[in-house]
Amino acid sequence: MNTGHANQATLRLLLWSLAALVGLFVGAWAGRQLGGFILAYHKIFIAVWALFLVAVVYLSRDPNPAEPSDLNAIVAPAHGRIETIENAIENEFVKGACQRLSIRVSFTDVQVQYAPLAATVAHFEHRRAGQDGGIAGAESLFIGFDAIGRASEKVAVRLIGGTWGKRILPWIKSNDVVSRSVRIAMMRPATRVELYLPPQVKLLVNVGDEVAGGQSVVAKFV
Repeated sequence: MNTGHANQATLRLLLWSLAALVGLFVGAWAGRQLGGFILAYHKIFIAVWALFLVAVVYLSRDPNPAEPSDLNAIVAPAHGRIETIENAIENEFVKGACQRLSIRVSFTDVQVQYAPLAATVAHFEHRRAGQDGGIAGAESLFIGFDAIGRASEKVAVRLIGGTWGKRILPWIKSNDVVSRSVRIAMMRPATRVELYLPPQVKLLVNVGDEVAGGQSVVAKFV
């Protein structure tokens, strides 16, 4: 009874040990080949990493804006190119007629956004990608500002990101009091930033102009 079971167990043990030995030799051979390949082309690997390092550092740059001295000035909320200037109706915060400026932010532009004027954050809404009420499924951050010292003057900024992942990082919240040109968010990689201004402000930019966030004067209160 149970004749040969011990021999079968011994055979299985020997086969497993043989498989482990073969696996060890194969792993050593593959490691040797891989190590030889890496050592032979190590300069290429170092160059690729160096390019990656330069790209990350460049895209993460955060220069200090030179805030204008004119207290009536409204600055660009983002780095980029003026893509659209038009009269519009904004119903979320301004709730009426306004002037809309759309700034196209390229992949190589600074990815930080700034407060366009000294104000109180009166409206704050962060919509995730795909959330109901969003813009074609894109992530967005809508901020409404009540201008300090200017009764009933409302300015709004909308950051529009991508359709996947969380890419907008706000640095302010509702009821915060912010200075002009202070950093308010980072959107990486950014796509577009819209600025909603009162109808009576004087625009100082044209479509196609390049602007620096927190620094370039795009309009003035008159």
